[in-house]
Amino acid sequence: MEGATLADSTITLKLDERSGAIASLRARGMEHEFVNEAANIGLNGYVYLPGGNVQDAQGNGPAKISVKENGPLVASLLVKSDAPGCKKLLREIRLVDGLDRVEISDTIERRRCGQSRAFTSVLVSMCPAPRCASTFHGGNPTREGSA
Repeated sequence: MEGATLADSTITLKLDERSGAIASLRARGMEHEFVNEAANIGLNGYVYLPGGNVQDAQGNGPAKISVKENGPLVASLLVKSDAPGCKKLLREIRLVDGLDRVEISDTIERRRCGQSRAFTSVLVSMCPAPRCASTFHGGNPTREGSA
């Protein structure tokens, strides 16, 4: 583990040190970058949409990235950020050596307000056909798709 990078025998990922989103995700034996740089938001990026106008969408504030676990089997980074619409935004990104997946645990403590809002977190599966995708609307998760 170096800086905002996690790696094990299968996966290497790098966080954007400004936003805390996953900026690069690669798997050994695959010549493919799983993060679309043209999308302008990394995986597990935070977007807050007050009201219904996408022009008002806001990202989180500067990320504070720290090492949570740094063992030979489990390695994780903890990302703390101020975020509009939230009292607290914590994201843990974790790798377990030998498992071909990235574990993501997001804690969003939302603020109460009278307007409609949506939180979106961009997630990914290393599988060619993901079994499900999760989108968080107003803090309430909904699941889409299945295989």
